[in-house]
Amino acid sequence: MADAVAPSTDSREVFTTTLKSLGFTDSQINELLPQVTQWQSTYTSAQIVSDLLPTTTVYSQRFSANAIRIKNGLTPLTPSQYLSAEASYRGVLKDAMLPSGFYDSSDDFAGFIGQDTSPAEIKTRADAAARAVNNTDPAYTKALRDIYGIDEGMMTAFMLDPDRALPLVEKQAKAVEFGTAAVRQGLQATTFGEQFAQRGPTTGYSADQGYGAIAGMLPTAQNLGNIYGETYDQATAEQEVFSGLESAKRKRQKLGQMETSTFSGQSGVAAGSLKSSKSGQF
Repeated sequence: MADAVAPSTDSREVFTTTLKSLGFTDSQINELLPQVTQWQSTYTSAQIVSDLLPTTTVYSQRFSANAIRIKNGLTPLTPSQYLSAEASYRGVLKDAMLPSGFYDSSDDFAGFIGQDTSPAEIKTRADAAARAVNNTDPAYTKALRDIYGIDEGMMTAFMLDPDRALPLVEKQAKAVEFGTAAVRQGLQATTFGEQFAQRGPTTGYSADQGYGAIAGMLPTAQNLGNIYGETYDQATAEQEVFSGLESAKRKRQKLGQMETSTFSGQSGVAAGSLKSSKSGQF
């Protein structure tokens, strides 16, 4: 009679590390751990990883390209082969200087793996897209770079897959629009505008209107903040003006009230000085 197999004694932390090494996301790991905990009382760690995990829906989602490969008459990849393929794709696309968010996730790579597209083929495509950018009218690429801040990596992404790149281009262009408006007002250019790429600012301000309002009130608010040990910076003002964040507005109003209380309304930087012109009223 064969000896009984000893159940696993590995901790949740050990399994978490193992699952991370397989490329599972935090949410996927949290979904798997309760089941893994149950298995530990009966099965070894090796059995859990090699035999039981592959039976879960989460595992099938993580290695979803294998289902595509089977449908296409191809042999499914082992986890190590799958991870190696993903790493190769990631390296090729990184070398092509493609932007973050463009073909750099496991979901993106599933299509390549499912169709048995080699990293060399992806490199060929990326190189062709880069050549197309280099052969484009220099005046056109300069305008994209100067006006919208779109660099060669983003242009290459657009040539490689316009549908996938367009949302990234729009997001980047929106950030540049807001950053340009900030610079016009003598403020710092930030990526704050990216969150408004689709819906626009919550308060309805345009980039120019909003930063005009911020420029009108920020110096006074910052000075009062320095005096009274409160922080009201450009990021806080952006949240107030563009997102309508009440806590940011209350912070600015509190500074005005503190100044009024200190100087009995006589100071030139009292709360009333925080009220701006039409573009700054909110």
